[in-house]
Amino acid sequence: MKKIICLLLIMVTVFSLSCDKGDLDNGTTTTTTTSGQQNLPTPPPQNPPRIVPSGYESYDYLAYEADIQPLRQDIYAVKGGYNLPMNIFAPEVENANNNVAILCIHGGGWNTSLRVGSTFTGDWMRHQARYYASLGFYALEITYRSVNQGFTIKDLQADVEDAMRYINQTVKAEFGIDKVITIGDSAGGHLVLCLALAEDESLRPYATIACNPVSNCVGTIWTGGISDPEVGKTVSPLHMAKKTDGKILIMHGTADTVVDPGDSQALYDALAEKENEVDLVWLDGATHAFILYGYQTPKENVDTYMAMTVEYINGILS
Repeated sequence: MKKIICLLLIMVTVFSLSCDKGDLDNGTTTTTTTSGQQNLPTPPPQNPPRIVPSGYESYDYLAYEADIQPLRQDIYAVKGGYNLPMNIFAPEVENANNNVAILCIHGGGWNTSLRVGSTFTGDWMRHQARYYASLGFYALEITYRSVNQGFTIKDLQADVEDAMRYINQTVKAEFGIDKVITIGDSAGGHLVLCLALAEDESLRPYATIACNPVSNCVGTIWTGGISDPEVGKTVSPLHMAKKTDGKILIMHGTADTVVDPGDSQALYDALAEKENEVDLVWLDGATHAFILYGYQTPKENVDTYMAMTVEYINGILS
């Protein structure tokens, strides 16, 4: 009952709240598609209302909703004493989304709090997993080993590939899943793009959502400790671009000072040249890690950006 009352209060006040139009981000967007057309954003009115699209619960609300917990935690691989975990969230409602799993992969400079023998609580992408589960999807969140523990980006690529193998071999059949969509933020965006472009085609997801992804590990701020440019190219999605059957959405904030937005433009161009089904969405004024609640982005805009990912997913599933 408490959950219902809280949700009703949010719905009642949804049109009275306005987006924070400070220095961080203003919630407007520009979209580029492989058709070559650009949909310019409509100039927002003064003090625009906060609107959560019909059928979507507030992401802000779910960020503190303790009722949505993982169904269980599986170990998708064991490597050198590291038990690599996967939290599985079951759908909260029965609908057409129940045969789709969304794999959430965190960023953080390719680092994690996981240690040998430690327990993973999944706080990195817990809010995203809860959000998707509340809409009827299976939601999976994983972590991986860490570059600050001496592992390489290639090691981490191998970890997320193992996660996808575990999904293909175990999770799909057990839960009746026929499509996997990945979403990653920053270094997690890099890792989901590496899956989308994996040499082993069986590891490629149905679709990929890469948020402010690291796409070029050559001569950039975030090189993952790689000093050799030729090695950097082997783990850079920009230099791995090839034709794939999967769908790809790149989202990037124009005010990102951590990952160069120009790298996302270059990646989009490279993927479009290979005739991929790829979209690029610019978020005017958005800073880095815009889907993370409580980081930099105003919570009203996090609602909007998360709802945009669901609208994209609904569009490619319809």
